[in-house]
Amino acid sequence: MEKYVVGSWQANCYVLTSQDSTIVIDPGAEPTRLLDAIGNRKVAKLVLTHGHSDHIGAVNELRSHFATEVAIGKDDVVVAARPEFSGFLDEGSIYSVLNCEQLLNDGDVINFGNEHLRVIHTPGHTPGSVCLLSEKNGILFTGDTLFKGAIGATHYALGHYPTLVKSLAKLSELDANLKIFPGHGEPTVLSAEIRHVEKHYMGSNVKW
Repeated sequence: MEKYVVGSWQANCYVLTSQDSTIVIDPGAEPTRLLDAIGNRKVAKLVLTHGHSDHIGAVNELRSHFATEVAIGKDDVVVAARPEFSGFLDEGSIYSVLNCEQLLNDGDVINFGNEHLRVIHTPGHTPGSVCLLSEKNGILFTGDTLFKGAIGATHYALGHYPTLVKSLAKLSELDANLKIFPGHGEPTVLSAEIRHVEKHYMGSNVKW
């Protein structure tokens, strides 16, 4: 697995290769840099954890270059298509992605080489936010749902805090030893973030 921190918002883009198949998670910016890094590998799919501009800024260039398809949570199609839902218009981030080929639902499986990722629908930051679980490798890609020491923002258009809390509770049911690779910042471990969320964001009357 390779991580590239891209764009002014320092979004994490992950490149995963198994055998002769590669997927790219959240190609948010700097398409030339990503194209150079990927080289002549066969890209089977671009997978978006959500549709905000800082996570989709290089999608169109990579999709065209590799003649590949884009996968996104089914409820985030409109977010990717309409830059105003990202809240970055004043910074010139007006990226949009149209006609995504694969619309992801909770429980879907993304296969590449001899690996696979299970889709977990985690709305709240956006309606169609998803996390991507590799049970085989003990890894969870959380996009902007959960970070090291923080949770996803919900003040953007279509964000919803109570829904995000429910999604975090859903993640708490997973293996606590999972290593988290978020959409921004450094990796962490799910158990540490469960403790952090319980302490700082959850009311005492909320049962995980």
